[in-house]
Amino acid sequence: GKLSRIVQFRLDPKIAARVEPDDVLQEAWLAALKRIPQFLEDDSMPMLVWLRLIVGQTIVDLHRHHLGAR
Repeated sequence: GKLSRIVQFRLDPKIAARVEPDDVLQEAWLAALKRIPQFLEDDSMPMLVWLRLIVGQTIVDLHRHHLGAR
């Protein structure tokens, strides 16, 4: 729920017309899965905060891809 609301709030409307929030979350989950060893090594950050960070980075990557890197 919380992560989905973050995606809906932060996703540019131009991109939201082409990309579903669930697809953004799926990309973020895949990125998190690849980075789970680093998270487990340094547990100073709560998991929800860590996941929010990855979701935010995924949104930035989508913006760069769809709107061009600036």
